Amino acid sequence: MKQLGRLVCRTFIEKRKRDSRKELFSFLSPKEKELVLNLSAPSHDISLGFDLIGDVLKKTHASWLVPFLRQFSEKEICLFLSSLDKTKAEQLKKSLKCSMPLVTLTETAGTFFKEKMARFLLTDAEDLIPVEALAKTALKPLLDLSSVDLRLSIELLGLHDLAVELKQIIDSTQLKKIYSIFPKEKEVYLKSLAHKKEPVLFKKLEISRWDGKAETLLPLLFQRGLNRLGKALYPESPDFIWYVKHQMEMDDAATLSSLCKSLEHVRAYTYLSKQVLDAISFVQKITIKPPVPS
Repeated sequence: MKQLGRLVCRTFIEKRKRDSRKELFSFLSPKEKELVLNLSAPSHDISLGFDLIGDVLKKTHASWLVPFLRQFSEKEICLFLSSLDKTKAEQLKKSLKCSMPLVTLTETAGTFFKEKMARFLLTDAEDLIPVEALAKTALKPLLDLSSVDLRLSIELLGLHDLAVELKQIIDSTQLKKIYSIFPKEKEVYLKSLAHKKEPVLFKKLEISRWDGKAETLLPLLFQRGLNRLGKALYPESPDFIWYVKHQMEMDDAATLSSLCKSLEHVRAYTYLSKQVLDAISFVQKITIKPPVPS
């Protein structure tokens, strides 16, 4: 029995009365019963339904589908794209230089093309569970972010490493130059971090050796953000990490995987998780506009 099957089985059995639960569990082998009982409880009642294919396609960054779609003719690519939401379809049209217009598909055809793409994405995760079946976690807000907002959150995480070294710079001219490479919102966030004590320290950036070019510093800070996110994700389930990774571009996901490692101090995970949530909260404040008064 696969992981999803065990979760469905457990959910079904736990809804029965006590005597019925005991009887139903008796039909499982001792090993299978142990596996079912050791599963983390899902965050939602999956007996009400779930959509694994929908979750996979909705959460996955368009770049992951490019290698799969490139093997088809332009006409066939158009059919695949027509089964996706318009935003993702247009992104892929641009990446694949597809000039043909999208078409209206029947429900059956749309399901067929979606299943083909989802099967490709699940090649390395055949036992992936749907989002509704994931265990509760404080980092769940990561899955509610768009790819753009996730990237912005990672960029903010990278500012933690920079803030540590800003405290050691006394040259006001150099400080102004550093702050000048960031838009106003990031500058505000960086200044707020510079006034706090950083609880989790990593290897120094050595900002004193910076050549003064934004294109040198910004990619480095993004990688530092990926490092903090990777460490924060380490205690999470492989399924949760899969969804987070697939929300970003393939190259960034590969870097995140290489940085998703354990830390010596267990409390560091708590600090890093809070930093992730703080970054998400800040991103949501600057990207969600207040309603216009009527």
